[in-house]
Amino acid sequence: MPDYTGYIAPYIYNVNIPNCPIQGRVFVGQRREAFAVNLGEVFDLINLNPLGGRATRGSATADKNITTLALEVPVSCLTTTTTVNGVTATEPVIGAWTTASLRQARVLNPTPQGPTTSTATQPRTFGPEVSGGAWTQVSRLGSPLVNEVVIGITDKDRFNASSPSGDVATFANYVLTPALPVLVNALFSVPPPATPRVDLLNAFVTGIRATLGTGPTATTIDFTHPRNVALASPFTGAGEMLRLNTAFPTAANAVAPAPTLAGDLGFLACDLNGFPNGRRPIDDVTDIALTVAEGALTGTNGLQTCDLSSGTPTVVRAGAVVNDGVRVDPAPLLPVFPYLGTPFPGSPNGPNNVSNPAP
Repeated sequence: MPDYTGYIAPYIYNVNIPNCPIQGRVFVGQRREAFAVNLGEVFDLINLNPLGGRATRGSATADKNITTLALEVPVSCLTTTTTVNGVTATEPVIGAWTTASLRQARVLNPTPQGPTTSTATQPRTFGPEVSGGAWTQVSRLGSPLVNEVVIGITDKDRFNASSPSGDVATFANYVLTPALPVLVNALFSVPPPATPRVDLLNAFVTGIRATLGTGPTATTIDFTHPRNVALASPFTGAGEMLRLNTAFPTAANAVAPAPTLAGDLGFLACDLNGFPNGRRPIDDVTDIALTVAEGALTGTNGLQTCDLSSGTPTVVRAGAVVNDGVRVDPAPLLPVFPYLGTPFPGSPNGPNNVSNPAP
């Protein structure tokens, strides 16, 4: 299609949002996948050099399109006022996670009738399957790689069926004593950070409260920590989700930074508008998560991080990034909604990254 951008323009809709005086926008359709990951080598017992070049391998998603549900909502319609310890104020930190659900029962139809028009109520009985029963949650995603890497295989189904409210009681040990650093130590003789991993608990479960500066002039910042979430036992209000502090201004490189990719490491590069403060398409969440898992926030193993102790965020140990050899390609990303790039065409071969054999 020669003008896909023009084609989809009428399908970006303004939508009314309940209890919100300002309209939002929505788009549902194909976009180019922005997430980059060296999937095969990472899950093949980290069969790569985890401290090698960050752009030396191929991404398993480099030529993939995805079905995208993009929703743009005014910040004023997402935040609310909370009262904590007698102090009432607007809470700028929001949290989000997604779930997917299926009907409880599914039976294949031995005599399907094809796309027959029917006015009957559910369940429909003329298609290739008959499904019914209550909607049942089968997947849950919040912060990237928590479901895939942090939660152990014996509890993945349980996690996928759960909600964040029970995370501390049910899944905290996977965060406080993660398996990944132990595996890395076995493979590369890199000592794992000391446990319990309170840094990971803050990053994934409670939100992060940071201290800017030291001594009597130090300032506490609720970076991704909502004021009504307890940072100590019993961790009231805590749960694994992707959090965003809406009080931080949108950076110029929030969607598609310059080709230098200076901002693709989020907090590790002192870009406080990036992951784990939300997740922008440009954020290399794989490299950030791997580096944090190996101790960037605890000062373990000499890894890159953002030092706040001087009062001015400063990158230290620059370049020491645990990575999968793949970086996000900023070129296809858009500076406007829906932000993800134009999808690969189905044809002709060549522009869609499918090569024809030589004649």
